[in-house]
Amino acid sequence: MGFVFVPLYISYLGAESYGLMGIFAAMQAWFVLLDMGLSQTLNREMARFRGGAHTVESIRNLLRSMEIVYLLVAIVIAGTIFYGSPWIAISWLKVETLNPLVVADALAIMGAVIAFRWLGGLYRSAISGLQEQVWLNVSNIMFATLRGLGVIGVLAWFSPSIQAFFFYQGIVSLFETIVLGVMLHVLLPRASVPSRFSWEAISQAWRFTGGVMLITLLVLLMTQVDKLLLSKWLSLTEFGYYSIAGVVASVLYMLVNPVGSAVSPRLAEMVAKGEVVAIKKAYHRYSQFLTMTVAPAALVIATFSDHLLLLWTRDLQISAAVSPIVSALCIGTFLNALMSVPYFLQLAYGWTRLTIQISVVVVLIYIPSLFLVVPSFGSLGAAWLWAGINAFFIVVALPVMHRKLMPGELGNWYRQDVLPAFFVSSVIVFVGRCVVAKPDLAAPFYSLGVLFFFSMLTLFAAALATPVGREVVRTIKNNMLYAHQIH
Repeated sequence: MGFVFVPLYISYLGAESYGLMGIFAAMQAWFVLLDMGLSQTLNREMARFRGGAHTVESIRNLLRSMEIVYLLVAIVIAGTIFYGSPWIAISWLKVETLNPLVVADALAIMGAVIAFRWLGGLYRSAISGLQEQVWLNVSNIMFATLRGLGVIGVLAWFSPSIQAFFFYQGIVSLFETIVLGVMLHVLLPRASVPSRFSWEAISQAWRFTGGVMLITLLVLLMTQVDKLLLSKWLSLTEFGYYSIAGVVASVLYMLVNPVGSAVSPRLAEMVAKGEVVAIKKAYHRYSQFLTMTVAPAALVIATFSDHLLLLWTRDLQISAAVSPIVSALCIGTFLNALMSVPYFLQLAYGWTRLTIQISVVVVLIYIPSLFLVVPSFGSLGAAWLWAGINAFFIVVALPVMHRKLMPGELGNWYRQDVLPAFFVSSVIVFVGRCVVAKPDLAAPFYSLGVLFFFSMLTLFAAALATPVGREVVRTIKNNMLYAHQIH
């Protein structure tokens, strides 16, 4: 929803106002640091509860304790942004045409929206840990529709202003948080005694929580410091272009996040039960499935970003400015996605040290590099640096992780899980780029055909190149033959 309606947001509000949405996304990411690893801890402990590692009383005490902590932090977030909004609007952002008072009002409303979503994130993580993904996905669909489609009605019929946009988002986010909280308490079995706040419940998981908190800080530095610096160095309009590129690249996470929601708690449950052989088999199957779905999408978007952007925005200036940034960010996001299943495995074992150590090294290299690259190469330089740090993770961190948790399996990860799907997809899009004409504003169906054809072709080829993909194809084929025989 957020991807599809971006052109309409820009049409109603303008590129500069859309830059404020980029600021909103960056602020939301930075305040994740205050999570202190609690949501990821609750996700893991809910999965361990399913594996028999918790009683009903202990898991409910942990939930109540985290709810209280989260509510207090949510109040701090809303208050901090509210009182800091005039300074951000006047002293930090480079506003060109918008009234600074309008920007300050929008920022103040953002604070409430972020606070509501912050609290809702705790409930969403817990429900995911209980592996109630079907209900959670239905909820996500419903509220994504309310946020994305509903706000178009607000902008079209009530007020085409950035304040109205965020005010509506706040109402939907509050409603969503209430629904998630009620559902989580319904899903958990009733305890024999009322749940209570317990420092002991939090402290028992604190070692894992502390590791995740440090990882979160380091990841934020790697993924958000570029946006922080660019928001200061670029005009709000140029930052809006970078935000648009980020939205396009983030489409890949629509493929990664559902896999993570299912894989992370499942691996944690298997580790709690000590199912070593099943863990190894599941690790490779999840890695193959992730690669065969993400690699085709990433390579098609990166290669044909000009077709996608012109079809999406219908604006030659935006397409020309954003296309190179999209290509670089997609490559970096794909490399980042490849680390997802190995990272989930580390969390399942409660081993956070490796990611922390590698991230510290990367941050010490990455941040000084931004100060060198961005002033000369702007947002495109920042995008390619993002790709570089993710390549560094794959080269350095993966061998160490496999030696400890999956000894002797690194070769299989490359030979079966990643390289076949990546190679065939790369060949197809390379040939396609050589023969496909440049996009034309007057020929949108040509661009649509290019994107659809190469998306389907690379997806089918990637499926055939991986064992899991071949199983899926055989299953579909057998089901079709069976249905035909019945008919």
